[in-house]
Amino acid sequence: MNILCIEQFRELGGGQLTLLDLLPGLRDRGWQPVVAVPGEGALAKRIRELHCDVELFDVPAYPNGKKRTLDLLRYATGAPKLTERITRLAAQRNSDMLYVNASRMLPIAALIARRWSIPLVFHCHNRLTQRAAVTLLGRSLRMAHARVISCCSYSAEPLRPYLSNEALAVLYNGVADTRVGGSRSHRTSFRIGVIGRVEPEKGQTEFVAAARILLEAHPRSTFVVVGAPLFGGTRYLDRTVALSRGLPIEFMGWQDDIPSILSGLDLLAVPSGSADATPRVILEAFAAGVPVVAFPSGGIPEIVKDGYNGFLTSKSTPEGLAERMSFVLRLDPVVRQSVVSNARTCWQSRHSLENFRRDVCDFIALALSPKNGAKTAY
Repeated sequence: MNILCIEQFRELGGGQLTLLDLLPGLRDRGWQPVVAVPGEGALAKRIRELHCDVELFDVPAYPNGKKRTLDLLRYATGAPKLTERITRLAAQRNSDMLYVNASRMLPIAALIARRWSIPLVFHCHNRLTQRAAVTLLGRSLRMAHARVISCCSYSAEPLRPYLSNEALAVLYNGVADTRVGGSRSHRTSFRIGVIGRVEPEKGQTEFVAAARILLEAHPRSTFVVVGAPLFGGTRYLDRTVALSRGLPIEFMGWQDDIPSILSGLDLLAVPSGSADATPRVILEAFAAGVPVVAFPSGGIPEIVKDGYNGFLTSKSTPEGLAERMSFVLRLDPVVRQSVVSNARTCWQSRHSLENFRRDVCDFIALALSPKNGAKTAY
């Protein structure tokens, strides 16, 4: 089976890393994935390193997050040309399925899938917040008789009215084992980090403000911000750096070796906003044996159970984050290790890479059942 995977970004965010995780699983099933990417970049490079084919297409640049009327008009103007390009790719690759890893590309893929009777699977990585976007995507899914994989129930909720129960599956992401050697048990100071692309949704300014508060009770603590702006400008990063002046905070930029970063942390903070779903860095921390303190926002409470496999703040504020981090740092090491062990068990049973690939591939196979129709000639 030939699968045309369609992506909307050329750089590496959480959704793109999930696609990279999935590609070997598709190949192990005997399927042939090819990924359509909007230009050269880090994503295309990594796909080729996995020995998968890449097709490039042109698409206008759009801001991440809420879209303005001008952005929507630009999208509509470019849609016919983009539809023609993706249709040509699907035909050239004799595609048996469209796997859409990007909401922005879904309406175009849905038109192609409907016209040529090609099964379509949409992988939803974030919750849609704009009513117009929910309506457009929902109707596109219904038109194409598409199936949807959602990374959590929180992200799936807006799309449920447009889908039958069998067409929607909540499949939590999986990650590889991130545990490396070394022990944090004999350190005399604490190192706390936040990892993710640098943008308001990920809460780096809240982390910096919480660090300033936490230092009053834990003056030997140090902090690290790992990540870079990926889909926007540097204004938010510049603001975060300015707020950190005078604090023991290191800005490390984008890092590929997350296991090594986690091995140097005593605590991971995840101060994500309500637009975030289930950040993969939480699962990476579970596997690495690093305790997690997170805001109870978005889909995070679906994977972090307070006091069992991680810690949730009472309020999504810098004060709430500082208070909960201080609580964890003061916690009896035996109790803290029990939570870490539970998190590791959760990763092994629910969030391993092997489980993720199996579940997604099984769902994709269902989309190829005869009742979904047969592909016609392009």
